[in-house]
Amino acid sequence: MGAMVSGLMDHSFAWDHAILNDIFEPGDVERIIRIPIALGYDDSWYWPVDPRGWYTVKEGYSRIMGEYTSVPETFDKWLALWKLKAPPKWRAFLWKALWLVWHESALPITNLAGHTFHVWFSNAMSMLTGEDLVVVVAVLYHIWRARNAAVWESSLPRPSRVWHAAKMATQAWQSVHAPPPAQTALVLPHTQEPTHMQISYPAQARCFFDAAFRQATMEATIGAVLYSPTGGFATAFSMRLPDCSSPLLAEAMACKEALSWVRNRGVSSVVLHTDCSNLQRLLASSRVHLFSYIAYPIDSARSLMSLFTSCSVELIPRTANLGAHTLASLAFSQVNAMSWDSVPPASFLIIFNEYCLFGFQKKD
Repeated sequence: MGAMVSGLMDHSFAWDHAILNDIFEPGDVERIIRIPIALGYDDSWYWPVDPRGWYTVKEGYSRIMGEYTSVPETFDKWLALWKLKAPPKWRAFLWKALWLVWHESALPITNLAGHTFHVWFSNAMSMLTGEDLVVVVAVLYHIWRARNAAVWESSLPRPSRVWHAAKMATQAWQSVHAPPPAQTALVLPHTQEPTHMQISYPAQARCFFDAAFRQATMEATIGAVLYSPTGGFATAFSMRLPDCSSPLLAEAMACKEALSWVRNRGVSSVVLHTDCSNLQRLLASSRVHLFSYIAYPIDSARSLMSLFTSCSVELIPRTANLGAHTLASLAFSQVNAMSWDSVPPASFLIIFNEYCLFGFQKKD
């Protein structure tokens, strides 16, 4: 009783392997030492399937009910439906008609193209323009209202009246939600040559980095290549990282090491290039509080970024990051960190020049 996790650490606040091996099974020891130690963080619950550690009802529902898979002859254009420029109550009506009614009954509709309503409406979405489709939705919605009036109010409007009401409602909604007209620029008499204000920005170095991860052994490595503001090769390095529990944790640890490495080389302004979209989003959302294991390397990376005059993270395709990826792969066979301050190793020079440097210059 009263034992604390800190009792499993040595005086340098690292895991004490001797104590761990005395208390835990070998498999548990391997799992424990992969947990990064970060002072100043309180223990908290977190949702393991989300990188931020946040729980959402959607994730909980999918865990209980399983992932939704589309089956033949079911409506599969929900994203386009919800983006339709129509009143929300019209879209909600369509959702009810497509899912709660026709999807359950699957009654044939012989006077329409398609065996069921959702097939017919799916075809309509593929054939009609956005404006015409809004009119279709308006007609369907007002037919539904006419049906309700007949059932509950004993009043059935004529078809022409239903169409007129649908047309007027569509025009009224579109007039309110129409984009504002473009403003015409004021043209002044030409009196003299315009004066252009010259704005100077600090020249930025560019750092391509990547992590490699082996799921079976939980080993992780980093490879990084630094280019000068003029586009010339400056230096590169690769090294092993502490064992990680996931690919995202390896990418976050790699980012932290890359920033520290660039900072130690005296660079004050840098653009980081990564092919990990989750990492880029986490670093961009500086105000988001993280509860998961990823908090320590992400917060450390954010702190390092604040030390630069200018520092940003850009997402690039994997094919544009093969140089750093090659170095990270080579690091599995290394014991110590390696750096190249003049010429990068021949094993990845050709790949890097073809995919990274060429692509970077083409973008500029």
